[in-house]
This record gives sequence, C-alpha cells and structure tokens, in this order.
Amino acid sequence: MKKAIILACNVSEVDNQAKQNLEKAGFDVKEYPVERKYTPEELVEILRDADAVIAGLEKYTREVLEQLPRLKLIARRGVGIDNIDLTAANEHHITVTRTEGYVGPAVAELIMAYILDHARQLSFHNEIMKNGNWSRILTEGVKGKSLGLVGFGSISKETAVRAHAFGMNLLCYYRHRDLDIEEQYHAMYTDFDTLISTSDYIAINVPMTEATKNMFHAAVFQSMKPSSVLINTARGGIVHTADLANALKNGQISAAYIDVFDQEPCTSSPLHSCNNALLTPHIGTFTRDTFISMNNRCAEQIIEFFNDTV
Repeated sequence: MKKAIILACNVSEVDNQAKQNLEKAGFDVKEYPVERKYTPEELVEILRDADAVIAGLEKYTREVLEQLPRLKLIARRGVGIDNIDLTAANEHHITVTRTEGYVGPAVAELIMAYILDHARQLSFHNEIMKNGNWSRILTEGVKGKSLGLVGFGSISKETAVRAHAFGMNLLCYYRHRDLDIEEQYHAMYTDFDTLISTSDYIAINVPMTEATKNMFHAAVFQSMKPSSVLINTARGGIVHTADLANALKNGQISAAYIDVFDQEPCTSSPLHSCNNALLTPHIGTFTRDTFISMNNRCAEQIIEFFNDTV
C-alpha cells in the first residue's frame, strides 16, 4: 500500500474530501494538522516511509531529500516552491507539483483589500471612532491611480481584472512579454525603473529566486513616490525588511501592506514599530474555498501520478 503524508495545515479540518479521496484510491494516509516548523531530522522521520506528501512551507533541503529514497512526489499546496531544493529533487527522481491556477482570486482579493483600506483610510477611521472621536480624512480614492504589477502571472492578472473595474491605471513589469495578454488585461508594460517611480501602488507577485532576492531595497525605495504604497503578498525575502522599515519611518514611501516575512511564523520584525505598515500573517490564500480547491487538487495529483506510474 502506498503511503501519503499530509503536512500542509488546514486540510481535513477545513474539508476532509482530499483525505477521503486518497484513502478511496488505496493510500494509507497520515495527517499532521498543526502548522509548525520542522527540523530536518523531524521531517525525515515523518516522511521516511512516505511515497508522497502534500507539502506546506516546510523546507525540503538536499539534506532531507537524500534521506528519503521512497519519496516519489511532493505535491506542494500553493504556488511557491522556494522551500524545495528542485535540483536535489530532480537528482533523486522526486516529482514536484503545485496548485497553480487556484490561488489567484484569493490573493487578488487581499491585494485589493489593502488598496481600498489605504485609499479610504478604513483602519485609521475605525481607530479614531473607537477612541471616541468623530473626525474624517478627505481621501484620494483609487479611480485614476496607478497600480504597478511586478510580475504578471495568474495573481497579477486576477488583480488587474479587479483594479480595472475600480478605474485604476495598470502598469506591469515581467520577463516574457505578451502583447495580447497586456491588451486583454488593460495593462501597459513598463521597465522596472519606470514602474517604481510612477506607480501609486506597487504589488509584488514574483517568485522568490536568487534574481528576486532583496529586489526591493534602499535605492528602490528612494526612487518611489513619497505617496506610494508597497504591497507584498509574494515572499518576504523579495523585500529587504530593514530598508523598508527605514523608508517607512523616513517618509520615503507612504505605507506598506505586508503578508509575507523572512521567517514565518513571524512574531518580531522591524516593521512592527512602523505605524504606516499593516501586517497580516500570510493570509493570501487563506479562504475556505481556496483551501478546499488546493487540497483536493493535491490529492488528485498524487492519485494521477501513481496511476500513471503503475
């Protein structure tokens, strides 16, 4: 009997269909429902007899993978795979899948929530009301404002649809241009320097790689408009946190909305002392429908993989 381990959190406690589907397909399923950081030794012990794993953000390093000769498939619940050593996985004949196409709407909703919160100063107005005051700030709104999308994959496309409906002007910067896609999503391509210097809002939607590590640093913040807002729902390491904190405190940019951090869970960050930073605990994909879809897709990927290899 093949063995499947579920390490991604919020699988059966959200909906048990994924686990049931695996069991009906003949898999012995063991689930670890609590989100936590595993040491390499713990991860090896848990996965020692596993043929497949539904993976969260735990780290699959070369050290770990070389001790798992039975493992054949890592089904990543999400789209980011920077926690997996892909070179080592390939060398050990371990297939890696992800749930691309399932996270865009939820993350785009969060990006738009950030934009609207800032544009109408919802958090501020709530705070002053709860302090017993009746005071209003005349806000700018979002119509006619520029949203710069760094990366133009599924999340940026979903964001573009929503932002266009609000009357925003869309700029995009990405590696492999597609003129038809830009026209379809009402986005105008610009180089990176133009995007960061002219956008009112900048949303980061690129994967974490050596090329994107610390992509946003002190010099970039100096080039941004003082009224601009940075949004990061991608990966913490794409933004140099200390530089961002300095930029916020020095008024180089107006605000930042951050959902991802260098180390997660994050309970201490230079951004905690920035009143103009709104922080959320990596909730980009954290909607019930999204989790159910991703969980079920991971189960399908495992079943399909082993059916094809029989």
